[in-house]
Amino acid sequence: MSPDFLANYLALGPQRSRLDKNTERRLPVVFDAGSYELPVEILTTASAVREESAHLPERIIMRKVRDAIDKAKRRMGPIAKEGISSVERRIKDQLEQNRRRRTTS
Repeated sequence: MSPDFLANYLALGPQRSRLDKNTERRLPVVFDAGSYELPVEILTTASAVREESAHLPERIIMRKVRDAIDKAKRRMGPIAKEGISSVERRIKDQLEQNRRRRTTS
């Protein structure tokens, strides 16, 4: 399960009780962190900091890489920029599309 989907799933919050049981059963309940790869942006940031700091002792390089990655992870992604109301709207739209597909099949 991707972190974005997990965020969407968790955003249901109290609205989860409004889902019908069939829809709720189809939602995943396991997060496989092992299958999640680091975003290219973070790897690129780490490589750039490592190259810029090549002349420094390894412990300093590691600290600089850690700090740069932490800063990159705090940047707002698409879900955070859209806000919770946008995420809720997308979930409702998807649920409505699924409902329509079930009724037309």
